[in-house]
Amino acid sequence: MKLTRESFQVGSLTKEPRKHGDVWIYRWRQASPAGAPVQKKIIVGPCSELRSKSQAQKAVQAMNLQINSAKSSSKPLTLGQLVKHYAALELGMERSNKTDHTCDVYRDCLKNHIVPRWGTELAASLRAPDVEAWLRSLPLANSSKAKLRNVMSVVYNHGIRHGLVDANPIIGLVKGSGVRQSATRRKSPQILTADEIKRLLCVLEDPYRAMVYLLASTGLRFSELRGLQWQDLDVKNLALLLTRSVVKGSITPMKNAASRRPVSITPDVCRALQALRQNSPYRGGMDWIFASIKAGGNIPLWGNSVMEDHVRPALKVAGIEKHVSWHTFRHTFATLLKASGADVKTVQESLRHATSAMTMDVYVQPIPAVVRAAQLELASTFTPDSWTGAVPVPNLFPDSGSASASC
Repeated sequence: MKLTRESFQVGSLTKEPRKHGDVWIYRWRQASPAGAPVQKKIIVGPCSELRSKSQAQKAVQAMNLQINSAKSSSKPLTLGQLVKHYAALELGMERSNKTDHTCDVYRDCLKNHIVPRWGTELAASLRAPDVEAWLRSLPLANSSKAKLRNVMSVVYNHGIRHGLVDANPIIGLVKGSGVRQSATRRKSPQILTADEIKRLLCVLEDPYRAMVYLLASTGLRFSELRGLQWQDLDVKNLALLLTRSVVKGSITPMKNAASRRPVSITPDVCRALQALRQNSPYRGGMDWIFASIKAGGNIPLWGNSVMEDHVRPALKVAGIEKHVSWHTFRHTFATLLKASGADVKTVQESLRHATSAMTMDVYVQPIPAVVRAAQLELASTFTPDSWTGAVPVPNLFPDSGSASASC
Protein backbone atom coordinates (compact mmCIF):
# COMPACT_ATOMS: atom_id res chain seq x y z
CA MET A 1 0.00 0.00 0.00
CA LYS A 2 1.34 3.36 -1.01
CA LEU A 3 1.43 5.94 1.73
CA THR A 4 1.03 9.62 0.90
CA ARG A 5 1.47 12.62 3.12
CA GLU A 6 -1.53 14.94 3.26
CA SER A 7 -0.37 18.52 2.77
CA PHE A 8 -1.36 21.20 5.26
CA GLN A 9 -0.80 24.91 4.76
CA VAL A 10 -0.99 27.82 7.18
CA GLY A 11 -0.54 30.58 4.62
CA SER A 12 1.74 33.58 4.97
CA LEU A 13 1.14 37.04 6.38
CA THR A 14 3.32 39.92 5.19
CA LYS A 15 3.33 43.70 4.98
CA GLU A 16 3.17 45.49 1.65
CA PRO A 17 3.44 49.20 0.90
CA ARG A 18 0.47 51.03 -0.56
CA LYS A 19 -0.17 54.62 -1.57
CA HIS A 20 -1.98 55.43 1.66
CA GLY A 21 0.16 53.30 3.97
CA ASP A 22 1.29 49.72 4.54
CA VAL A 23 -1.25 46.89 4.59
CA TRP A 24 -1.22 43.28 5.75
CA ILE A 25 -1.46 40.73 2.92
CA TYR A 26 -2.42 37.09 3.47
CA ARG A 27 -1.35 34.50 0.84
CA TRP A 28 -2.25 30.84 0.37
CA ARG A 29 -2.46 28.19 -2.36
CA GLN A 30 -5.72 27.18 -3.96
CA ALA A 31 -6.40 24.46 -6.52
CA SER A 32 -7.60 25.65 -9.93
CA PRO A 33 -10.43 23.79 -11.76
CA ALA A 34 -7.71 21.83 -13.58
CA GLY A 35 -6.14 20.84 -10.27
CA ALA A 36 -3.01 22.97 -10.56
CA PRO A 37 -2.06 25.07 -7.51
CA VAL A 38 -2.74 28.80 -7.81
CA GLN A 39 -1.41 31.51 -5.51
CA LYS A 40 -4.21 33.54 -3.87
CA LYS A 41 -3.99 36.65 -1.71
CA ILE A 42 -6.28 39.01 0.16
CA ILE A 43 -5.81 42.35 1.92
CA VAL A 44 -6.42 41.78 5.62
CA GLY A 45 -6.32 45.43 6.69
CA PRO A 46 -4.14 48.51 7.07
CA CYS A 47 -1.15 48.32 9.41
CA SER A 48 -2.38 51.52 11.06
CA GLU A 49 -5.34 49.54 12.44
CA LEU A 50 -3.70 46.12 12.78
CA ARG A 51 -0.62 47.25 14.67
CA SER A 52 0.80 43.81 15.38
CA LYS A 53 1.11 40.56 13.45
CA SER A 54 -0.89 38.72 16.09
CA GLN A 55 -3.82 41.11 15.61
CA ALA A 56 -3.63 40.62 11.85
CA GLN A 57 -3.64 36.83 12.37
CA LYS A 58 -6.81 37.14 14.44
CA ALA A 59 -8.40 39.07 11.58
CA VAL A 60 -7.41 36.28 9.16
CA GLN A 61 -8.96 33.68 11.47
CA ALA A 62 -12.17 35.70 11.56
CA MET A 63 -12.38 35.47 7.75
CA ASN A 64 -12.65 31.69 8.01
CA LEU A 65 -11.03 31.14 4.60
CA GLN A 66 -10.79 27.36 5.10
CA ILE A 67 -7.65 27.10 3.00
CA ASN A 68 -7.20 23.42 3.94
CA SER A 69 -10.68 22.24 2.96
CA ALA A 70 -11.03 19.37 0.50
CA LYS A 71 -11.40 21.73 -2.45
CA SER A 72 -8.88 24.15 -0.99
CA SER A 73 -11.11 27.12 -1.74
CA SER A 74 -12.78 29.76 0.35
CA LYS A 75 -16.52 29.68 0.90
CA PRO A 76 -18.85 32.66 0.48
CA LEU A 77 -18.66 34.92 3.50
CA THR A 78 -21.47 34.72 6.04
CA LEU A 79 -22.59 37.68 8.08
CA GLY A 80 -21.32 35.90 11.19
CA GLN A 81 -17.82 35.73 9.69
CA LEU A 82 -18.00 39.37 8.68
CA VAL A 83 -18.99 40.25 12.26
CA LYS A 84 -15.99 38.32 13.61
CA HIS A 85 -13.66 40.24 11.31
CA TYR A 86 -15.22 43.54 12.36
CA ALA A 87 -15.03 42.68 16.07
CA ALA A 88 -11.39 41.62 15.81
CA LEU A 89 -10.36 44.93 14.24
CA GLU A 90 -12.78 47.46 15.67
CA LEU A 91 -13.83 46.16 19.08
CA GLY A 92 -10.54 44.68 20.25
CA MET A 93 -8.24 45.98 22.96
CA GLU A 94 -6.14 48.02 20.53
CA ARG A 95 -8.98 50.00 19.01
CA SER A 96 -8.55 53.75 19.49
CA ASN A 97 -11.71 55.46 18.27
CA LYS A 98 -14.40 53.95 20.50
CA THR A 99 -15.05 54.15 24.22
CA ASP A 100 -15.42 51.02 26.33
CA HIS A 101 -19.14 51.72 26.69
CA THR A 102 -19.62 52.05 22.92
CA CYS A 103 -17.80 48.75 22.38
CA ASP A 104 -20.03 47.08 24.98
CA VAL A 105 -23.16 48.38 23.27
CA TYR A 106 -21.97 47.14 19.86
CA ARG A 107 -21.03 43.72 21.25
CA ASP A 108 -24.46 43.42 22.87
CA CYS A 109 -26.23 44.27 19.59
CA LEU A 110 -24.13 41.76 17.66
CA LYS A 111 -24.16 38.91 20.18
CA ASN A 112 -27.77 39.07 21.37
CA HIS A 113 -29.63 40.16 18.25
CA ILE A 114 -27.80 40.34 14.92
CA VAL A 115 -25.68 37.17 14.91
CA PRO A 116 -28.42 34.84 16.31
CA ARG A 117 -30.75 35.89 13.49
CA TRP A 118 -28.41 36.62 10.57
CA GLY A 119 -25.10 34.96 11.45
CA THR A 120 -25.51 31.99 9.08
CA GLU A 121 -26.87 34.05 6.18
CA LEU A 122 -24.53 34.92 3.32
CA ALA A 123 -23.43 38.52 3.73
CA ALA A 124 -23.94 39.24 0.04
CA SER A 125 -27.49 37.88 -0.03
CA LEU A 126 -29.07 40.00 2.73
CA ARG A 127 -32.09 41.99 1.54
CA ALA A 128 -33.25 45.28 3.07
CA PRO A 129 -36.97 44.28 3.20
CA ASP A 130 -36.11 41.13 5.19
CA VAL A 131 -34.09 43.10 7.74
CA GLU A 132 -36.85 45.70 7.91
CA ALA A 133 -39.48 43.03 8.64
CA TRP A 134 -37.24 41.52 11.32
CA LEU A 135 -36.83 44.87 13.06
CA ARG A 136 -40.59 45.43 13.04
CA SER A 137 -41.10 42.08 14.76
CA LEU A 138 -38.79 42.86 17.69
CA PRO A 139 -40.41 43.97 20.99
CA LEU A 140 -37.96 46.85 21.36
CA ALA A 141 -38.14 50.62 21.41
CA ASN A 142 -37.69 52.40 18.09
CA SER A 143 -34.37 53.81 19.26
CA SER A 144 -33.09 50.28 20.00
CA LYS A 145 -34.21 49.03 16.59
CA ALA A 146 -32.49 51.97 14.92
CA LYS A 147 -29.33 51.13 16.86
CA LEU A 148 -29.42 47.54 15.52
CA ARG A 149 -29.83 48.84 11.97
CA ASN A 150 -26.95 51.27 12.41
CA VAL A 151 -24.63 48.60 13.84
CA MET A 152 -25.39 46.30 10.90
CA SER A 153 -24.61 49.16 8.54
CA VAL A 154 -21.29 49.79 10.31
CA VAL A 155 -20.35 46.11 9.92
CA TYR A 156 -21.09 46.21 6.18
CA ASN A 157 -19.13 49.44 5.72
CA HIS A 158 -16.23 47.72 7.45
CA GLY A 159 -16.54 44.82 5.00
CA ILE A 160 -16.48 47.20 2.03
CA ARG A 161 -13.36 48.93 3.35
CA HIS A 162 -11.55 45.61 3.60
CA GLY A 163 -12.78 44.21 0.30
CA LEU A 164 -14.92 41.47 1.89
CA VAL A 165 -18.28 42.63 0.47
CA ASP A 166 -19.20 44.85 -2.44
CA ALA A 167 -22.27 46.70 -1.14
CA ASN A 168 -24.14 47.72 2.01
CA PRO A 169 -27.76 46.52 1.78
CA ILE A 170 -28.64 48.34 5.00
CA ILE A 171 -28.28 51.78 3.41
CA GLY A 172 -28.98 50.63 -0.16
CA LEU A 173 -27.48 51.76 -3.44
CA VAL A 174 -29.83 54.74 -3.84
CA LYS A 175 -31.72 56.90 -1.36
CA GLY A 176 -34.74 55.11 0.06
CA SER A 177 -33.64 51.60 -0.97
CA GLY A 178 -32.09 50.66 2.36
CA VAL A 179 -33.60 49.54 5.67
CA ARG A 180 -36.19 52.00 6.93
CA GLN A 181 -36.45 52.25 10.69
CA SER A 182 -37.57 55.30 12.62
CA ALA A 183 -35.88 56.23 15.91
CA THR A 184 -38.80 58.41 16.99
CA ARG A 185 -40.06 57.79 20.52
CA ARG A 186 -43.53 56.31 20.94
CA LYS A 187 -43.97 58.40 24.10
CA SER A 188 -42.58 61.77 25.08
CA PRO A 189 -40.09 61.67 27.96
CA GLN A 190 -41.26 62.72 31.41
CA ILE A 191 -40.51 66.31 32.42
CA LEU A 192 -40.48 67.65 35.95
CA THR A 193 -41.92 71.06 36.75
CA ALA A 194 -39.90 73.66 38.63
CA ASP A 195 -42.11 73.10 41.69
CA GLU A 196 -41.56 69.33 41.55
CA ILE A 197 -37.79 69.82 41.43
CA LYS A 198 -37.98 72.14 44.44
CA ARG A 199 -40.06 69.61 46.40
CA LEU A 200 -37.61 66.84 45.54
CA LEU A 201 -34.63 68.91 46.68
CA CYS A 202 -36.36 69.64 49.97
CA VAL A 203 -36.59 65.95 50.93
CA LEU A 204 -33.18 64.80 49.65
CA GLU A 205 -29.99 64.90 51.68
CA ASP A 206 -26.43 65.48 50.49
CA PRO A 207 -24.66 64.28 48.44
CA TYR A 208 -27.80 63.19 46.58
CA ARG A 209 -29.42 66.62 46.86
CA ALA A 210 -26.31 68.22 45.35
CA MET A 211 -26.34 65.67 42.53
CA VAL A 212 -29.96 66.43 41.58
CA TYR A 213 -29.46 70.18 42.02
CA LEU A 214 -26.42 70.15 39.73
CA LEU A 215 -28.12 68.01 37.05
CA ALA A 216 -31.33 70.06 37.05
CA SER A 217 -29.51 73.40 36.85
CA THR A 218 -26.88 72.48 34.24
CA GLY A 219 -28.28 69.65 32.12
CA LEU A 220 -25.14 67.56 32.62
CA ARG A 221 -25.16 63.96 31.48
CA PHE A 222 -24.95 61.61 34.45
CA SER A 223 -21.71 60.10 33.14
CA GLU A 224 -20.23 63.62 33.11
CA LEU A 225 -21.38 64.24 36.68
CA ARG A 226 -19.73 61.00 37.81
CA GLY A 227 -16.51 62.07 36.12
CA LEU A 228 -16.23 65.36 38.03
CA GLN A 229 -13.25 65.88 40.35
CA TRP A 230 -12.71 68.80 42.70
CA GLN A 231 -10.00 70.16 40.40
CA ASP A 232 -12.72 70.66 37.77
CA LEU A 233 -14.60 73.20 39.91
CA ASP A 234 -13.63 76.73 38.83
CA VAL A 235 -14.99 78.86 41.67
CA LYS A 236 -13.61 82.12 40.29
CA ASN A 237 -15.34 81.80 36.91
CA LEU A 238 -18.37 79.85 38.20
CA ALA A 239 -17.79 76.96 35.83
CA LEU A 240 -17.16 73.23 35.65
CA LEU A 241 -14.34 72.04 33.41
CA LEU A 242 -15.37 68.79 31.72
CA THR A 243 -12.47 66.54 30.76
CA ARG A 244 -13.71 63.01 31.48
CA SER A 245 -16.82 60.89 31.92
CA VAL A 246 -17.34 57.68 33.87
CA VAL A 247 -19.62 55.03 32.34
CA LYS A 248 -20.00 52.00 34.58
CA GLY A 249 -16.40 51.41 35.66
CA SER A 250 -14.64 52.98 32.68
CA ILE A 251 -13.08 56.44 32.69
CA THR A 252 -13.03 57.97 29.21
CA PRO A 253 -12.24 61.42 27.78
CA MET A 254 -15.09 63.56 26.51
CA LYS A 255 -16.18 62.40 23.07
CA ASN A 256 -16.02 65.67 21.11
CA ALA A 257 -15.21 69.36 21.30
CA ALA A 258 -18.82 70.31 22.04
CA SER A 259 -18.92 68.02 25.08
CA ARG A 260 -15.66 69.49 26.41
CA ARG A 261 -16.99 73.02 26.67
CA PRO A 262 -16.97 74.45 30.23
CA VAL A 263 -20.38 74.40 31.92
CA SER A 264 -21.56 77.54 33.69
CA ILE A 265 -22.98 77.17 37.20
CA THR A 266 -24.93 79.62 39.36
CA PRO A 267 -23.55 81.07 42.59
CA ASP A 268 -26.04 78.92 44.54
CA VAL A 269 -24.84 75.75 42.84
CA CYS A 270 -21.24 76.74 43.51
CA ARG A 271 -22.00 77.30 47.20
CA ALA A 272 -23.76 73.94 47.40
CA LEU A 273 -20.70 72.20 45.95
CA GLN A 274 -18.34 74.06 48.29
CA ALA A 275 -20.45 73.02 51.27
CA LEU A 276 -20.37 69.44 50.03
CA ARG A 277 -16.58 69.58 49.80
CA GLN A 278 -16.24 70.87 53.36
CA ASN A 279 -18.23 67.92 54.68
CA SER A 280 -16.59 65.29 52.45
CA PRO A 281 -13.66 63.13 53.59
CA TYR A 282 -12.36 63.29 50.01
CA ARG A 283 -11.43 66.92 49.31
CA GLY A 284 -8.24 66.63 47.24
CA GLY A 285 -8.07 68.07 43.76
CA MET A 286 -8.09 64.63 42.13
CA ASP A 287 -10.80 63.21 44.41
CA TRP A 288 -14.23 62.57 42.93
CA ILE A 289 -16.81 65.23 43.78
CA PHE A 290 -19.41 62.50 44.29
CA ALA A 291 -17.08 59.85 45.71
CA SER A 292 -18.36 56.53 47.00
CA ILE A 293 -17.76 56.30 50.75
CA LYS A 294 -18.20 52.51 50.63
CA ALA A 295 -15.42 52.23 48.03
CA GLY A 296 -13.09 54.42 50.04
CA GLY A 297 -13.42 57.29 47.59
CA ASN A 298 -11.70 55.31 44.83
CA ILE A 299 -14.69 55.44 42.51
CA PRO A 300 -17.69 57.77 42.13
CA LEU A 301 -21.15 56.79 43.30
CA TRP A 302 -23.06 54.27 41.18
CA GLY A 303 -26.12 55.71 39.46
CA ASN A 304 -28.47 52.75 39.82
CA SER A 305 -28.02 52.39 43.57
CA VAL A 306 -28.41 56.14 44.19
CA MET A 307 -31.55 56.28 42.05
CA GLU A 308 -33.19 53.21 43.64
CA ASP A 309 -32.12 53.78 47.25
CA HIS A 310 -32.39 57.55 47.53
CA VAL A 311 -33.94 59.47 44.62
CA ARG A 312 -37.01 57.31 43.94
CA PRO A 313 -37.95 57.04 47.65
CA ALA A 314 -37.60 60.83 47.84
CA LEU A 315 -39.90 61.22 44.84
CA LYS A 316 -42.61 59.30 46.70
CA VAL A 317 -42.18 61.43 49.81
CA ALA A 318 -42.45 64.55 47.64
CA GLY A 319 -45.67 63.24 46.07
CA ILE A 320 -44.20 62.96 42.57
CA GLU A 321 -45.57 59.94 40.69
CA LYS A 322 -43.68 60.42 37.42
CA HIS A 323 -41.11 57.86 36.27
CA VAL A 324 -37.76 59.58 36.70
CA SER A 325 -34.34 58.53 35.46
CA TRP A 326 -31.07 60.44 35.54
CA HIS A 327 -31.65 61.60 31.97
CA THR A 328 -35.01 63.09 33.03
CA PHE A 329 -33.12 65.99 34.57
CA ARG A 330 -31.37 66.74 31.26
CA HIS A 331 -34.69 66.75 29.38
CA THR A 332 -36.22 68.88 32.13
CA PHE A 333 -33.36 71.39 32.01
CA ALA A 334 -33.71 71.80 28.24
CA THR A 335 -37.48 72.16 28.36
CA LEU A 336 -37.60 74.65 31.24
CA LEU A 337 -34.73 76.69 29.78
CA LYS A 338 -36.53 77.02 26.43
CA ALA A 339 -39.83 77.80 28.18
CA SER A 340 -38.14 80.58 30.16
CA GLY A 341 -37.51 82.44 26.90
CA ALA A 342 -34.01 81.26 25.96
CA ASP A 343 -33.39 81.03 22.23
CA VAL A 344 -32.58 77.77 20.48
CA LYS A 345 -28.86 78.53 20.21
CA THR A 346 -28.61 79.18 23.93
CA VAL A 347 -30.30 75.87 24.75
CA GLN A 348 -28.06 74.05 22.27
CA GLU A 349 -24.90 75.56 23.76
CA SER A 350 -26.09 74.81 27.29
CA LEU A 351 -26.63 71.14 26.42
CA ARG A 352 -23.38 71.12 24.38
CA HIS A 353 -25.04 69.56 21.35
CA ALA A 354 -23.23 69.66 18.02
CA THR A 355 -26.47 70.65 16.21
CA SER A 356 -29.70 72.40 17.19
CA ALA A 357 -31.74 69.61 15.56
CA MET A 358 -30.80 67.20 18.36
CA THR A 359 -31.71 69.85 20.94
CA MET A 360 -35.17 70.65 19.58
CA ASP A 361 -36.24 67.28 18.18
CA VAL A 362 -35.13 65.08 21.07
CA TYR A 363 -34.73 67.09 24.26
CA VAL A 364 -37.09 70.07 24.31
CA GLN A 365 -40.69 69.11 25.09
CA PRO A 366 -43.72 71.42 24.82
CA ILE A 367 -45.24 72.71 28.06
CA PRO A 368 -49.05 73.01 27.53
CA ALA A 369 -49.44 76.19 29.59
CA VAL A 370 -46.60 77.88 27.72
CA VAL A 371 -47.98 76.79 24.34
CA ARG A 372 -51.42 78.12 25.25
CA ALA A 373 -49.99 81.42 26.48
CA ALA A 374 -48.14 81.86 23.20
CA GLN A 375 -51.31 81.11 21.24
CA LEU A 376 -53.31 83.61 23.30
CA GLU A 377 -50.67 86.29 22.78
CA LEU A 378 -50.70 85.72 19.03
CA ALA A 379 -54.50 85.62 18.78
CA SER A 380 -54.80 88.84 20.77
CA THR A 381 -53.00 90.71 17.99
CA PHE A 382 -55.86 90.19 15.54
CA THR A 383 -58.92 89.53 17.76
CA PRO A 384 -61.49 92.39 17.42
CA ASP A 385 -61.88 94.44 20.61
CA SER A 386 -65.63 93.78 20.66
CA TRP A 387 -64.95 90.04 21.00
CA THR A 388 -62.76 90.32 24.07
CA GLY A 389 -64.51 88.76 27.06
CA ALA A 390 -67.68 88.01 25.08
CA VAL A 391 -67.18 84.23 25.26
CA PRO A 392 -66.07 82.59 28.54
CA VAL A 393 -62.91 80.56 28.12
CA PRO A 394 -62.47 77.45 30.29
CA ASN A 395 -59.26 77.00 32.23
CA LEU A 396 -57.73 74.09 30.31
CA PHE A 397 -54.63 73.91 32.46
CA PRO A 398 -55.67 74.52 36.08
CA ASP A 399 -53.09 74.64 38.82
CA SER A 400 -52.51 71.46 40.78
CA GLY A 401 -53.74 73.22 43.90
CA SER A 402 -50.56 72.62 45.87
CA ALA A 403 -48.67 75.59 47.16
CA SER A 404 -45.17 76.23 45.91
CA ALA A 405 -42.70 74.12 47.82
CA SER A 406 -40.30 75.74 50.23
CA CYS A 407 -37.72 73.98 52.34
